[in-house]
Amino acid sequence: MNKILTAFFFAIFLFSEVGAQSSSLIVLGDMHYDLLEDHDMDWLSQKPGDLRQVTEEYTVYTKENWTDFMSVLRDRAEHTRPPVKAVIQLGDLSEGLAGNEEKALQMASNTMGAIEAVRMPVPWILTKGNHDITGPGAADAFQEHYVPMIREQTNNPEINNASYSYGYDNVQITCIDPWDKETDMVAFLEQELSESDAKYKFVAIHEPVIPVTERCWHVLRREAQEREKLLKIIASHKAIVLCGHLHRYSVVRRNTPYGPVVQAMVISVIKERDYQEPTKVITKYGPSLAENLPDWQPETLEARKAMLAEEANHVTYFKHTDLPGYAVIKIDEKKDRVVLEYYAGFGEEPFDSVDLTTLLKPEAQDHPNEGSALIDPTLTDIENQFLNKQAEAILGQANEVFNNHPPVWPEPGARRSALLLLDGVLHDVYAPLRPPVQQFLKTRISSAVDELEQTEVTDGARIWKLYNHGFVVRTKSVTIGFDLVSRKSAGMEGFFIEDAVMEKLINQCDVLFISHYHSDHAEQWVAQSFINQGKPVVAPPEVWEDKPIYSDVIHLRREPHTLQVLPLPAIQKEIKVVVYPGHQGADIQNNVSLVVTPEGLSFSQMGDQSNADDFEWIDEVGSHHEVDVLMPNCWTTDIVRVADGFDPVLIITGHENEMGHTIDHREPNWLSYQRQTGSDRFGGSREVGYDYPLILMTWGESYHYQRENF
Repeated sequence: MNKILTAFFFAIFLFSEVGAQSSSLIVLGDMHYDLLEDHDMDWLSQKPGDLRQVTEEYTVYTKENWTDFMSVLRDRAEHTRPPVKAVIQLGDLSEGLAGNEEKALQMASNTMGAIEAVRMPVPWILTKGNHDITGPGAADAFQEHYVPMIREQTNNPEINNASYSYGYDNVQITCIDPWDKETDMVAFLEQELSESDAKYKFVAIHEPVIPVTERCWHVLRREAQEREKLLKIIASHKAIVLCGHLHRYSVVRRNTPYGPVVQAMVISVIKERDYQEPTKVITKYGPSLAENLPDWQPETLEARKAMLAEEANHVTYFKHTDLPGYAVIKIDEKKDRVVLEYYAGFGEEPFDSVDLTTLLKPEAQDHPNEGSALIDPTLTDIENQFLNKQAEAILGQANEVFNNHPPVWPEPGARRSALLLLDGVLHDVYAPLRPPVQQFLKTRISSAVDELEQTEVTDGARIWKLYNHGFVVRTKSVTIGFDLVSRKSAGMEGFFIEDAVMEKLINQCDVLFISHYHSDHAEQWVAQSFINQGKPVVAPPEVWEDKPIYSDVIHLRREPHTLQVLPLPAIQKEIKVVVYPGHQGADIQNNVSLVVTPEGLSFSQMGDQSNADDFEWIDEVGSHHEVDVLMPNCWTTDIVRVADGFDPVLIITGHENEMGHTIDHREPNWLSYQRQTGSDRFGGSREVGYDYPLILMTWGESYHYQRENF
């Protein structure tokens, strides 16, 4: 009997072990395999930067380190436990830049030969990188040599390009190709992940999904809506992103409303065998990343800082270093655990180990309205509750001051003190997750919309500052909206304006101006609501250019000083508009709208204007048009020069305390005061300020502007 029971339990044990498979994956980043004979040197000599990289770097690293590094990887594949089932290479396997079609074919052939020569005991899963298809003939050479290799390695003759899936046991790896114009990358990924029953899913892509370096080179970075969809798909399927491209080792966790996205970046260009401990590991995510290389494209620095600030609001885990090597991902299905071990190229022990399963789990702060007091995970329950009570007390006192002392010029000292109190509360990293802050936003915006519904303007204009850089301007004949959003883009369920309040706000406005495509300035359902009511929406050409709404949006000419007539059919009026061709950074179109009402009053909202080259027209605005009220973003480039160029009657700044930014770019009210008297932050001088009247407002406040009072 005992023998029977022993055999029975042993059979159960064996069944559980077989049913719960464990495996490993080797993950390689950019490798840039390169041979001098694979280049047309006459062609390459016309590209000095590429010539230097080929002759002094990649061909040298290939000659000195490739063979031995491959031996390390093969040994790791043969002896790692649990057993390695595949080697994932994340693109830029070759250097590219061959120079002509013949050399491109030769380079691709030699690169595939180098892969075969490794005699890896498991298949290679190859991802397309930009270098693999760079140079004359490279794209065709990829199809002729890489794709057949992918078919052979995966044992899948149906594969026709670099978008494909490979699976084993309970694991699926889906490779996606951002450069394939024939395949909808996002739709392909959604289909592949949705149809898969695998428990452990990985997305292999050359470019990162989440920016992790100063360059902000990540996929779909100029297509906000598609990127949000991509993040949703990845988060919903709990897939782990594996990427390369930026020559760093990095692990990052980013919250979305659908769960976290976890991304691991690997770099496998082995320059020095002895480099096994990095000189620096960065764990702070935010605008400071953009300052790591301050001399790289300084004209885009502020735009990249803003982009990183927006992302930082969602990032809860980050590490980043320049150590080249490879990753081993170990999947223990029995314990339901996925761990990444990162090795320096010739290191024997892991440099780093990260439990990816833990990072994939929703955290308490992902859902702040579900009763968790652990808003700041570094604090205890009691400490978090104390800060909530403190925020409630301070915001209550500030509210009382704002109610008793509404915006006027000159400004009473009590208002300034209350605005500075706000800075202290709102510069808590976790402020947007604190219930008193969320209630402060919702109450103030709701009150502002109620006031808007009840306000009739008989002279001058009433100006409401809503959230972020959203403004509403009402005169006797027209109500104008600028950059109106609900703030759902923050990805935090408790910190947004309810749909019902937004609908009431939309009903009160006659026209919407959108400065640029960033989600804290443009929200598609808000714009569609205006359009559904027959109200014009004006935006730059690149906003939603791939969406059905695009044809319904008005794209006025972006011409300095040129007045254009804009009919408002819903109220049978018309306004005049100058759309100045502004920019955030070097590349992002940012409409700076100057709107002239039927009463002859003029208002200019600047969006996220931050480009020094645009001073060519900024310096001349005031000489062409009279400007009543200028509404610049508080961090615009050289605000003193902007003020002098527009020569307005009054300045009302916006974008203070944007909760989607990290605290070092969550610009405080005190900085707006400082920039008026003189500051070198964002350009300008500490010695030179501006004399134009300045009114600062918090969320939901309004001011009655009358020209004769100045």
